[in-house]
Amino acid sequence: LSPLIKAIGADLKFNIGPSSNNNIITEGISDYMYLQAMINYLEIDDPPNIIPSAGASNVNRIVSILIGWGCDFKILLDYDRAGYDEYKILINNLGISLKEKIIFIGSKSTIDIIPEEINGSRKTIENLIDDKDYEKLNNPYDAASSFKTIAAKEFL
Repeated sequence: LSPLIKAIGADLKFNIGPSSNNNIITEGISDYMYLQAMINYLEIDDPPNIIPSAGASNVNRIVSILIGWGCDFKILLDYDRAGYDEYKILINNLGISLKEKIIFIGSKSTIDIIPEEINGSRKTIENLIDDKDYEKLNNPYDAASSFKTIAAKEFL
């Protein structure tokens, strides 16, 4: 779309697609749904634009596009092996300056990341939801289940 948008005199960061300065990139659609549920619940007036990726390994592609379009963003990654692997790709391929834009679930900063711990640790957005809230769902979340996205949609 970029050449077409430019040809009509529009600017991608102001006319279509992501916000120019308030974007959060998530690993997947269920992360999007949980964040959107919290935004709705808290009635946030100027909510961020949440952009779900199709898995942790695709986050860097969305980041590349947003960098090219001049948009500001934060990146939300799970504190697990896939999240850490994507973190390394982002830092090594797109620049160390991305470090300040990356947030790991359950961690206050990327300085807290201990690579040896990640193998045995798994903190995801689903871990932030209380078990009592999951019990209210018709399709409760189960990490081993294929109903992960259905539970997130019902939660939303």
